[in-house]
Amino acid sequence: MRPTSKIYDSLPSSADRLCKAAEETGPEALLDFDSAWRFAAWVNGLVPANPVETGSIDVPEGEHLVFAPGSLVSFRKQGQNFEKRLIAPEMFHFPAGDLLFCLYECDEDASAWVAHHAVEPIGFDWSSVLWNPTTNEMRPCGIVRPIAP
Repeated sequence: MRPTSKIYDSLPSSADRLCKAAEETGPEALLDFDSAWRFAAWVNGLVPANPVETGSIDVPEGEHLVFAPGSLVSFRKQGQNFEKRLIAPEMFHFPAGDLLFCLYECDEDASAWVAHHAVEPIGFDWSSVLWNPTTNEMRPCGIVRPIAP
């Protein structure tokens, strides 16, 4: 359970009021006193979580942090959500500048492109790599997850 701080701060007094109401109402209470007491004991045992340090990845000059080939990702196209498996990254060169795209699997024997910035991971079936568009070399970056075959 991950309540907001406002809810977290109000839980002890809410649990106390629930116990008092159950005790005063007796057998006609919607929640019996034992259940209310167990809830209050649980609330009193809650402790704030320690923030998790997520760290960051240093991306060297000339490389890009991309989803690894085989990653299952999601993106929106014409208002619809699509889930696709990525094949490879590709840098497209435009007069206004370079733009990173991902090649993804479509229906039988077909593929298409989506802008990398529009792609989001799904669940745990994805991984990231550092990619050098000049050499097309990919190497681990520290975010490694097994990808289903």
